[in-house]
Amino acid sequence: MKMDRKNGSVLEMKRSCLVTRSVQCLLNEFQCVYGEKLRRLECEIKGSQEEILQTKVRILHSYVNDLSDQNRILVHTVEELEKEADEKVADLKAKLHTATGGINDLDHQRRRLEEDNKRLRAEIQQLKADAPTRTRVIQEAQHAQGLDVTGLTLKTQTLESITDQSAHSSRKSQKTGDLMKAQVEDLRNGLKTKNRIIRRLEEEIKMLLSHRVPEKNEGMRVAEALEEVCKLEVCKPNVVQKRKHTEQSCLLEPPGSDPMTEDADASRGSVEVGLT
Repeated sequence: MKMDRKNGSVLEMKRSCLVTRSVQCLLNEFQCVYGEKLRRLECEIKGSQEEILQTKVRILHSYVNDLSDQNRILVHTVEELEKEADEKVADLKAKLHTATGGINDLDHQRRRLEEDNKRLRAEIQQLKADAPTRTRVIQEAQHAQGLDVTGLTLKTQTLESITDQSAHSSRKSQKTGDLMKAQVEDLRNGLKTKNRIIRRLEEEIKMLLSHRVPEKNEGMRVAEALEEVCKLEVCKPNVVQKRKHTEQSCLLEPPGSDPMTEDADASRGSVEVGLT
């Protein structure tokens, strides 16, 4: 396109030069013709001085008329050239305005792509910074509970490969934003999958802990009751101290104790009766 415009401008300049040279040649020919007529009049025509002068006047008058016609033609030609030049100037201004608008649009698009690129890079960096933590949580949960994650498939990609691919794509075409958005979407899908696994593991851990806590509390209560029975049978303290100890034990024990605790209390009461 640029070569065509350049060639067109060169051709127009050559045509203008040819027109100017043609006009100059015509003027020179007119001058030569009338100059030759005047010389022939002085050399060849014989007659009175008055007749010669009248002939010269007629020749000069014809020369003036021809010059007037030439001037009109030149004025018309100049007007056409000026009109054509004005049209070309207007066309060039319109093309310049269009080119300026295109440059501004491209500059705005470039800035927008740079902002999107920067934002997406920061988002990818944040996602990759969170990925090791989530991976560690999954590994710890797998080791603790024996979770089977062999069927899980995650798509991950290093930041270096992402940046290299985005830079290579930006040099080839303007699809950098779409490529990086697709990569971010893949990372988000992977993180969503990891989040689902983590939530499931957390629920399983909570369920296991909720089942283990009552068993632990019940075992502790049984051990305390057995320990109190052993102390009563071995040490045999006086009745007052045993009653105080019984009252304190009743106050410390939670309501709704299990059958094993009630058996321990019955044994302790029988020991007290024997002592009394």
